[in-house]
Amino acid sequence: MTKNRPTATDQNFLITFFKCSLILDLSIEHSTLSHPYNCQSFNYQKLLICCTTKNLYTNVKLQIKNKYMPRIETTTLINAPIEICFNLARSVDLHKISTSKTKEYVVNGRKKGLIEIDEMITWRAKHFGVWQNLTSKITTLKYPTYFSDEMVKGTFQSFKHEHLFEVKGSQTVMTDIFDFQSPFGFIGEIFNRIILTNYMKKFLEERNHVIKEFAESGKWKQVLPV
Repeated sequence: MTKNRPTATDQNFLITFFKCSLILDLSIEHSTLSHPYNCQSFNYQKLLICCTTKNLYTNVKLQIKNKYMPRIETTTLINAPIEICFNLARSVDLHKISTSKTKEYVVNGRKKGLIEIDEMITWRAKHFGVWQNLTSKITTLKYPTYFSDEMVKGTFQSFKHEHLFEVKGSQTVMTDIFDFQSPFGFIGEIFNRIILTNYMKKFLEERNHVIKEFAESGKWKQVLPV
């Protein structure tokens, strides 16, 4: 399912909200918001009508976050058995190969083989020119149709990556669903939409291309038990 792009009205609303958030943050921080806010003088009626409490302000931000929280979905058709595709997707060895551009390696946890339910791995990688650590855990595993991993610690505020596999005819349909949220509040939401969503989509597509390449050739034997 493809998320609808924001309309011009949505974009204007976000810009207006961003301006309001800065003003309200400053007012609340210095305890100057002691009387009904004159929204009309700032032309912010569409967003805030006489906001007098931080709770209302927080609720508005939460509604925006939920509406625009990024979700990436990719689908890859692979001419290989579902079992091979499933195991390649959870192979630590293949992950290192598929993420060679970001120079990922394991600093804690399983360093080779197939990751299993409840296992955690800490990866170190270079993104946007900065070395970062990220710890994720396999929270669900239903061989050979589904598994999910979720962030335990890292630079995201949160993420959940679902991996789904389905047989259609002679092919395996591999679907990735990646829900994530950046830190830094509303500024992070802007970064999500402008930069990070496209970056992560490309990252997943490149990884899936390697899975497809290995699955459709004899290369899978290099990283999976025969």
